[in-house]
Amino acid sequence: MADSSVTLRTLSLGARDAWNGWCLKSFAPSTIDMVIVKGGATRMALEVGVMPSIRTKGYSQDPVVAGDQILDAFSVYWEVETVELVPWLDSLGYYESTLGKLPMWQAEFGTTTWSKTRGSDARYRTKFWMDTRLRAAQITKDDDSTLADFAVMFSDVPYPMEFEFRTKNLEGIFIIEHPNSTAIRSGDQIIRSYNERVPIHMYAINSTGCSGDALANKMHKELRYICQEYPEGSQRNLQTQRRHRPVDLGGMQLFHLEEELSYTRNVAT
Repeated sequence: MADSSVTLRTLSLGARDAWNGWCLKSFAPSTIDMVIVKGGATRMALEVGVMPSIRTKGYSQDPVVAGDQILDAFSVYWEVETVELVPWLDSLGYYESTLGKLPMWQAEFGTTTWSKTRGSDARYRTKFWMDTRLRAAQITKDDDSTLADFAVMFSDVPYPMEFEFRTKNLEGIFIIEHPNSTAIRSGDQIIRSYNERVPIHMYAINSTGCSGDALANKMHKELRYICQEYPEGSQRNLQTQRRHRPVDLGGMQLFHLEEELSYTRNVAT
């Protein structure tokens, strides 16, 4: 007899990794009933090879959340990408989930260690500088005295932003991208240093007692302050005039400012 049981792996976020600033992910397993129906497929040709992209639908009466995983009866992992509650009049009908197949999934990332003798990651050097220099007392909510919760992390965060802005209750996020690096040759044509140009984004949304637009600007002013006061040995400077690029999330805005940080570093650091 057919069985609709699947393993729901409920996502939760733990402590932040000191290297990239992302929260460590963990999954709590439980059993629910979900009907997974046939979906569609596309093919992505990437630099590392061809990858099929398969998406389908799952229907359940048990609640699931975007970011959760489904492990089906054939040991296939699916990521829950979107969830919509479909009501029947004033009662719960069912949950309709969009599922993306994870054909190569094995495990999530863990705590990163960077201890060998090599040049360091420009993103981490920038993150460490910001973590130690940003003044929390200057990044405030609308009353300009209550501290806003914020974090500094690398780009390409591997879970829905809702977990940071609502589950972790952040009001603002600094995002650091991969740099553009230019080798600098000395007069003898030996490369002894690099110029790093690191994009930094400031994101915020409206929260209770906190204007996202105002907060993003306070975050920007604090970034500018630490560049003025703590350029240190690498001579950090903001090179690009800030760009204001709000994003419409559908009914609310994600406020966004962008700068580019420039500094020069020795090949060994």
